[in-house]
Amino acid sequence: MFVTQKYYISLLCAILFAGATGVSALPFNDDMVHDQLSVGEVMRSAPKGSIPLGANEHYVKDKAAAAELKNPISGDEQSTKNGKRLWDVNCSACHGLWTGAGFERAIPLETGLMLGPDLTADFYKGKSDGELYAAIQFGGLAVMPRYGWKLSPKEHWDIVNYVRHLQNGK
Repeated sequence: MFVTQKYYISLLCAILFAGATGVSALPFNDDMVHDQLSVGEVMRSAPKGSIPLGANEHYVKDKAAAAELKNPISGDEQSTKNGKRLWDVNCSACHGLWTGAGFERAIPLETGLMLGPDLTADFYKGKSDGELYAAIQFGGLAVMPRYGWKLSPKEHWDIVNYVRHLQNGK
């Protein structure tokens, strides 16, 4: 009985602490856990007939439509620089941080943990810009979460341009 009371007291303290500090579920939890259960949907269902705030000609409904997009942002120095900044914050933990001599993983491969692939591999060089955009927007095949809700279409293209920059060995 003592263990049960101790457990409930600990649980109550955790709930009160979370409520007092305003801690709630993180916005990406649903994406991380249920990613492939709702392929082709945005993080939360939009009301019928609504248009997302800030939607433009690059708003796409599913991966197939995104894969057909053509990159409207030139891979100039500014776009690549912005793509690197976004990569370092959003992508490098899984895909690695480019050091100039190759990718340096935040988590070594020897740990056996599943990590994102090296996007400078030939397989990814053959992907279209739209396919890379689709992976950022709707998530990857395995565990990559969707970033469509977090990044603007321009930021998607900046990351694509940075990946292309890396693939060219620059």
